[in-house]
Amino acid sequence: EVVLAHHAQDQAELILLRLFRGAGSEGLAGMKERSPSPADQRVSLLRPFLGFDRGTLEAFARSQGIGHREDASNRDLSIPRNRIRHQLIPDWMAHHSPALPRVLARIADIAAHESDYLREQAQRWRDSLHPEPWASLHVALQRAILRMELIEHGRNAEFETVERLRRARCGSVLDT
Repeated sequence: EVVLAHHAQDQAELILLRLFRGAGSEGLAGMKERSPSPADQRVSLLRPFLGFDRGTLEAFARSQGIGHREDASNRDLSIPRNRIRHQLIPDWMAHHSPALPRVLARIADIAAHESDYLREQAQRWRDSLHPEPWASLHVALQRAILRMELIEHGRNAEFETVERLRRARCGSVLDT
């Protein structure tokens, strides 16, 4: 197990990045407190600080004499995540809603539960001896099933790929 120091602002940045890339509920779920490492599935990544804001963690570390190191690349504004961190989020919080990280954490929680439910339903359909006809399934469930199948086969599961396959399986003509 590897413990990481990701915090609420990191989660907010990730959710916004994924939103801007067009992610669905699985992507908008953000980081989980425990997940397998993408580099090695046998390693668990733990993120116990996702519920804490950076300032609170820094103040605690200072009070305990715990030092930290910040990567110099975190200041490089050519990196989209850093522009979100240093420009977009502070501007939004100052002019619109100081609760942005809390709101994004709520969105992540909702998206995570919806994504988990869809994944469970997709697996249930795939495991069924007598599944409902494909055409009778909700579009969201069709997409979840196809994402699972693509990922299992090591294929790209981006929206356009999933949607093209879904429409083909439904016998639809691709809308342009």
